[in-house]
Amino acid sequence: MGRRTARVTKRRTTTLTQEERKAHSKELILSASMHEFGAHGYASVTVDSICAKHGISKGMLYHYYSGKDDLFLLCANQVFHELVLQLKRELSLSEQDKPIDAIKHFFMIRERFLELHPDLKRIFVDALLNTPHHLEKEIHELRRPIRDLNRSFLKKLISGLMLREGLNTGNRQILRRIDRHERIVVGRTGKAGKFHYYCYKGGKKDDIGRIKA
Repeated sequence: MGRRTARVTKRRTTTLTQEERKAHSKELILSASMHEFGAHGYASVTVDSICAKHGISKGMLYHYYSGKDDLFLLCANQVFHELVLQLKRELSLSEQDKPIDAIKHFFMIRERFLELHPDLKRIFVDALLNTPHHLEKEIHELRRPIRDLNRSFLKKLISGLMLREGLNTGNRQILRRIDRHERIVVGRTGKAGKFHYYCYKGGKKDDIGRIKA
């Protein structure tokens, strides 16, 4: 019985060690890819550059990943995930918040996060604004958590607005006067579904940002 237990324990230890090595190798490759895509952008990165600069064998990389696109999608997904977590941690919208203040806060959280992490910002920009054509479908799906958070935020924001007659939260454009000198326009335009936010102060238009949703 003792020998049998020893053999089983040995097999379990060996299996665990193999799993740990596998996890370590994948983490090493992903970390190297995050660094390269963040520093140089999707267009300039190759499997060769990832391997050469970080001492990774191409055989090991291809053992775990199918290539550059597979790695970029994983990196983009990680950036989206970290951004959503940051937004959820910091975003608070109370009944006392003015809509314009809530929107500014929303954008400030995102911009501050990206400015603090320029490597993640490069990947974020490549994924959203310079999307590789052949990866559009995959990246669109990866962005789902961000879209859901954007829409949840807008739904909560708009639910507290007094809309002019004839408008409801399902309209393509919502206009509400916040006070005598400020008003906000929320609109969705184009097939890409971009939300635009504008603040009007003293008759002057101040574009405070947009969310691609």
